[in-house]
Order: sequence, then C-alpha cells, then structure tokens
Amino acid sequence: MLLNLLQNLSSKLSSRSRLSLVPLEDRAVPAVYDLGQAADFNVFVRDDINVYSSDVEGRVAAGDDATLLNYGIGTGLPNSNGTRDDLIVGDALSYTNGQVFNGNIVYGSTAVLTNVGIPNGSERQETGVVDFTAIESHLLATAATLGAEGHNMVTRLRGSNLTLAGTHPELNIFSVTAAQLAASRRITINVPVGSTTLINVRGTMVNLNNVGLRLFGGANSSTILWNMFQATSVNMSAIQMRGSILAPNADVNFTNGEMYGTLAARSLTGNGQFHMSNTNVRITLRDPSTLGGFAFLDADQSGTRDDPSIEVGVGGQDVFVTGVDYLGRAVFQSYNTDDDGSFLFTTLRPGAYRLTITPTSAYSNFNTTGIPGTIDGFPVGSGGIFSIEGINIGSNQNGIDYLFPLFREGD
Repeated sequence: MLLNLLQNLSSKLSSRSRLSLVPLEDRAVPAVYDLGQAADFNVFVRDDINVYSSDVEGRVAAGDDATLLNYGIGTGLPNSNGTRDDLIVGDALSYTNGQVFNGNIVYGSTAVLTNVGIPNGSERQETGVVDFTAIESHLLATAATLGAEGHNMVTRLRGSNLTLAGTHPELNIFSVTAAQLAASRRITINVPVGSTTLINVRGTMVNLNNVGLRLFGGANSSTILWNMFQATSVNMSAIQMRGSILAPNADVNFTNGEMYGTLAARSLTGNGQFHMSNTNVRITLRDPSTLGGFAFLDADQSGTRDDPSIEVGVGGQDVFVTGVDYLGRAVFQSYNTDDDGSFLFTTLRPGAYRLTITPTSAYSNFNTTGIPGTIDGFPVGSGGIFSIEGINIGSNQNGIDYLFPLFREGD
C-alpha cells in the first residue's frame, strides 16, 4: 500500500509543469509596548507620594518617600497571606491611620506607622525590592516612542464635547492637545471590541477638571492608554478617569475623583481614588522597512540601466513615497536624490505605497517609465510614467533597485 501511495504521489508531481514560487507572508516579530512591571501596580511613581483620605484597590510603589494619612491599600486584591508586597516605598514611609489589607509593607530606610493595620501581611525594611531606575527607563522610552506615532483616527472637539471615535480593529491612535482636554467637559471614547486605544496628549501642563468620561462600543479601561509623554504637570479633579495614564515626567495632583487603571508618573499628591481595571495595554507596532533606488541618466533611452559608469546617477531630483500604512494612516515622504542619484526611505511601516519622481526642468520634457525593484529578492510593483505603483511592503523588509530613468536633449 505504501508503494502505491508513493507511486501515485510521484505521478501527480511529474504531471505538473513546474512549481511557482510565492513570497511568504511577512513573519517579522512586531515590537510590543506596554507599561512593563509598572502594570503590576495601581499606582507607580518614581519619586514621592503624598496622599490622604482615600484608597487604592491595587498595589502601590513609590521610589522615594511616601506620606499616607487615612488611607487604605489593596482592598481589591486577594489575601496573599504575607507572600505579596502591596506597599513598596524606596526610602522613608510615614503612614497614619489606615490599612494594607492583603499584603506586606516594605520600606527602604525608615518607617513611622501610626494606627496602621496589616492583617494579612507584615512590615519589613528592605532595599532593592523594585528596580525603580530600570522601570523608569522603560516607561520613558515607551512614552517617547508611542508619542512619536502619528494618529490614525480623528479627534473632534465641539464646544466642550471631545469625541474620540475609532474604527480600526487593532489599534486606534488619537492625538489630543492639553488645550483640548482643558476645554472639555465631556469626553466620549468609542472603538471596536478587542482593539486598543492610544491617546497621545501633547502639552506640558495637562488639566482634566469637572469632566464626564463615557465609554462606548468596545472601549474598555483595561485597554486605554493616555500617553502624556510631554507632561510635567497633571491636575485632575471631579473626574471618573477611565484608562491608564503614562506620564513619567509629570507631577500628578489628583483630588476628588476616581481612576480605573494604572497611574505611572513621577510623583502623586491628593485624595483621588484608584480602582483596579486589570491593565492590559499592549500596543503592537509593526517594524518599519526601507525602500530605495536610483534616478539615473538613461543615455540610450532603453528603459533599463545598463553600465552604471555610463548611465550615471542624477542628483537633486525629488522622489516621493505616498500611500497608506497598515493602520490606515496616510503616508507622504520626500527625498532629494544624493549626488549619485540614490534615494532611501527608512521609516515605512508595512503598507501599500507608490513612488513618484518630479524631475528638474532639464529632464521633465521626456516622459519615462519607472522600473520596479525587489523586496527581499522578489519583484514588487509596476512601472508608470515617472512612477512605480503597487509596492506592498511588510515589516523589516528591504526594497532595493527601484529605478527612475531620466533623459534630456543632447545626452
């Protein structure tokens, strides 16, 4: 029976004229950005905490000193029976009237505890429990990288109503200014189920006061990130904040409000209340690729580049790449060719693109057809007049030898 199967298989294969080679789909590992170890906490600050008359359902970490008055920690956590550290302070701790409900208290230097309960844990002095410096570096890099990303959805402010409506199934990126937030009295977020929401906030002074925040569709506190990457000061009051806040350079003052998510900041003061939301912010950005080639003098008007020593590169020509990336963002970049005629675009996210050239007047009177190059060894694209169309590129790929032949009278 095995022999018959092999014979049948051999017959089928031999009856085919040839096998066609099809490029494999892009399998590059994308970059994932999240809050790192800070996501394990409801509140994570690099420097000081000074809070009063409120509580945090999750864990709290302060890299320097902490002062707490009439304060509860860990009300939403399971009983760890002393196996989990729920309040971690890098230096000195002053805690009056409160309770850490389900875990331990750890401090780096000294602690003054007055009328503080630890029913399911203990207190101890220990340094190095959390690597605040490493976590801060991660948060700073994450905030800067995400802040540099362009938006793929539109922000609308009408009167005092700010609407963030997204349609992308994976990632909805909004760009909001601090001035828009300050003017808002109602914020609405509506995105598809299963998607992540990134809100890049531009401005150093962020104020969110007397604001109603509503979530619709698939918007969920656990997958919303307010990236206040430029902020040095954040003031929040009379708000029910939904989503995590990444503000690694900011001193946060939060009073008379509630927040559902993780706060990652430089410092915290106030009596705002923090609720757990199972923070699950994981923002995937597919790595960029490169696309390059040459503008050259097509001396024999053959439409191909023959001897590069004769058909030399032409510098000073404007080459443009346009298209739409995988997040639906319009792309427009330009490059003035180098002396050897070369051009290279290095920051193209996966997407569908078109190359065009606008020759200088010496070459513009003779229409020529662009010559497609290759992406990782496979021909991609089709030539048009002063253009190359249909360039689909994935992550971490290299598009090379995209050529623009040029000709001028007298050559």
